[in-house]
This record gives sequence, C-alpha cells and structure tokens, in this order.
Amino acid sequence: MPKFSKKAFGSYIRNFFAWKRDKLVNNFTNSAYERNNEIYCLKNYSKVTNDQ
Repeated sequence: MPKFSKKAFGSYIRNFFAWKRDKLVNNFTNSAYERNNEIYCLKNYSKVTNDQ
C-alpha cells in the first residue's frame, strides 16, 4: 500500500466521485434522450399512418 498524504488522498477521492457522478449523469441523459427520440419517432409514425 503506497503512502498517501492526506491532501493527495482527498483529491483522489474527490476526482473518483466526480468521475462516477459524470458517468451516471451521462448514462441518465443518454437514456432519456433515446427514450424521447423513440417517443418522437412513434408519434411521427402514427401521424404518417393516420394521414393515409
């Protein structure tokens, strides 16, 4: 186990959690975007089929 200074260890933990949070946020926004895209496509598809 390498010796950590308190400061270095604190910044490591902070960076790690910031990275985890960004990953979670990105996953969440991507899935929300994809879901909205699906809904949008379905709405347009039903509109097109109703027009005919």
